Amino acid sequence: MVVSNREKDSERDPAEVEANEYWRDSFTRYSEKVDDNSIAASISECFNCIDEYSIGTEKTGNNDNDNFSRNKSLVDSIDSMHDDDSRKNGFSRKHERDKNPEDECCFGVDCGNGMNRVIHRITSFIALRNNDIFAGISTSLNQIPEVMCYALLSGIKNPMLGIQSTWIMNLSTSLIGGSSGMISGLTASVAILIGKLVSDPDVGSDYNYIPYTVMLAGLLQAIIGLIGLDLLRLVPHPVKIGFVNSAGIIIALAQISFFKDQADKMSVVSNSWSLTFEIFTNDDPWRDLHTLMAMILLAFLSFSICEGLHCAQNAKKRIPSGFIALVIATLIEQVLRQYDVDLKTPLLGEYFEIKEEKFPIIIFFDNTSTLPPFSKETFGKIYLYSLSLLGVTWLESMMTGIVIDDLTKSQGSRSHVAVSQGASQLLVGLFGGIGGAAMIGQSVVNCRTGATTSLSGVVGGVSLMLFCSLKFFDFIKFVPVSALVGLMYYAVFHMIQWGSFLCILGAIIPQSLRVKLSFHRKIQRMDAFTILLVMIISILYGPSVGVASGICIAVFAYAWDSSNRILVERKKNEDCEHVTYFVAGPIFFGTGHLMLNMFTEKVIKSDPVEVLLSLEGAEIFDWSGMVAIKSLYDKLTEAGKTVAIGDISRTSKTMMEKNSFMWKNVNFVEIPDEVKSSLRTKSSKMSL
Repeated sequence: MVVSNREKDSERDPAEVEANEYWRDSFTRYSEKVDDNSIAASISECFNCIDEYSIGTEKTGNNDNDNFSRNKSLVDSIDSMHDDDSRKNGFSRKHERDKNPEDECCFGVDCGNGMNRVIHRITSFIALRNNDIFAGISTSLNQIPEVMCYALLSGIKNPMLGIQSTWIMNLSTSLIGGSSGMISGLTASVAILIGKLVSDPDVGSDYNYIPYTVMLAGLLQAIIGLIGLDLLRLVPHPVKIGFVNSAGIIIALAQISFFKDQADKMSVVSNSWSLTFEIFTNDDPWRDLHTLMAMILLAFLSFSICEGLHCAQNAKKRIPSGFIALVIATLIEQVLRQYDVDLKTPLLGEYFEIKEEKFPIIIFFDNTSTLPPFSKETFGKIYLYSLSLLGVTWLESMMTGIVIDDLTKSQGSRSHVAVSQGASQLLVGLFGGIGGAAMIGQSVVNCRTGATTSLSGVVGGVSLMLFCSLKFFDFIKFVPVSALVGLMYYAVFHMIQWGSFLCILGAIIPQSLRVKLSFHRKIQRMDAFTILLVMIISILYGPSVGVASGICIAVFAYAWDSSNRILVERKKNEDCEHVTYFVAGPIFFGTGHLMLNMFTEKVIKSDPVEVLLSLEGAEIFDWSGMVAIKSLYDKLTEAGKTVAIGDISRTSKTMMEKNSFMWKNVNFVEIPDEVKSSLRTKSSKMSL
């Protein structure tokens, strides 16, 4: 139909044809661009199309019904070009076409002029990205109690610094980009490190050293991202599983503290591994039975709403389940309080009193702060804490990025994440904040409630700023805490890798029982041990320590396993004039001495004078491997043998050429393929 319209345009006024042609091309570009990753750019282009086409129409002077009928025909043709997937993005072009053409835009929608057009654009954008917007609002509500707890844990005098640091990090990391759906803010690990800095007698409990510490850590993290240092390649899958499972367990246990009646509600500490089990040992009593049952039911309702909407929406993900759950739970709670039913649950406003704060300014221009001079003495006090903060925040952010990429089915840039987190840390320090990192729990909540882009983080940061910088807290203080608890348990339920426990079970039970039960989920026992160890250490000592320990164990296990994969085959020719040794496997610090031990004095004496070492199936990985090959060459030469080395791989040859002095007076040969095949016909394996 588009082609026929263009043929008709050849008979019309050239200016009108040009305007209509631009309109069609713009909509064609728009139809090709509509997807989840470029929707914002598509909206902007489409709105520009509206404005520019309006100007073009004024120039041509054609606003009659005939012109509108042709425009309507073009919209119909565009409708036929789009499949169901493009309509899921929120642009449905089946609008009423019987209105006055002068009041219609190229969508076929009555936009009007001035403020009506602006409102139309805003509502269209909200319709397109409702999931990200409502997910960001819901997540910001979840962050308030958690961040306030962390701020108290850090030992700072003003807990509002935690909120301030969180919304700055949320906003800046989302704008800079890196990983879609990631939520950042003050975390337990950062709070504990800041608490150690504040309580350090060498620092003298001076809070003014915190900005320097945070800025230095952020600067180093940004540099790591800029140079592209990707250490996560060393993180094996069992370590990732252990990290995610431990985070879920910590979050789940921490929510239990809200079911106890704390004497000082501001002392509630959630998601802190050092105090994970204190909720079971402290003297705070449990709430009365009616309140406890009401909280459990409200939390279960919030969980059920999120899970039900998640199952109902499937791949569409157009229902803001978290926001709907909070609204319904809040309405139920207020109805119960209105009719004075004895099923009241604690509200968010009963736990934290958020005072209106002035908008933060750069700390160097803040007359209320007394920053110490940045000297060698100041650097000596903060650099160790900055390095610790760097390690914790970088590792948590990278691991959270992996989890979020799996949830959103996207591939974030780890270097970009490091740069955004580092720049945000630097910005937080400049405004006198206490730092932060990616929050795995809130990020999972954000993605599970429908967020797919960084827009949710922007909305979350702005919402948190409005909640706490203005008087919006008067509204959110009526949200029941148990509804937030249910939302967190919903995130935990989907965060923990439940299948990993079956894999661990398969590694424990014997093979005969697995065969009898038809249980086919076994993994290596070392992998199962790594998962359990990372989980235990992360819960007791923190996720960074757990991940570092898991990496060390995995590297050791790999080196140990690879050290048993060296193979040497021995082949003599028919006349016994020369012998060929075929070496296969990795040659590095773990296998070099094993290879040398295979060549005993008895074997060497029984060999002919001419010896050929074929490294066709071997790969030299380090200096220890080169030393092992050179030592074997010298050992055979000292026994009176004429030795030559051949079939060196390209990468091994490149490494050896860089240290050519080491191979002075060593004989190298190239073995033809037909000779190698004949040599292998009657080879025998050698072992220790």
